[in-house]
Amino acid sequence: MLTFRVRSFVILLGFSAFALVYMAVGIRWHVYRARAGEYAQKEVEHTFKAADYARAARSSDYSDEGLARAAECRRLAALHEKAALECTRLREFYEAAW
Repeated sequence: MLTFRVRSFVILLGFSAFALVYMAVGIRWHVYRARAGEYAQKEVEHTFKAADYARAARSSDYSDEGLARAAECRRLAALHEKAALECTRLREFYEAAW
């Protein structure tokens, strides 16, 4: 039969292990939710930047400088669309993780 001290130590050890696991899971959940929110915000920002660049590419004049600026705006719009898709993928990953 276990003595009172040994029993108390085992109970305290079990509670400590439970508390440690509970806190680790809680911290991980909050970190994943924060990262999902961060990527959602970046996703929206990249989507609006891509729309701004696409609009700027459509509204350029037909001079050589305007055509070059339109090509650069189309390139930047495609880059921001790709970044928005990557942020979407990462956001969905972190949302699905918990």
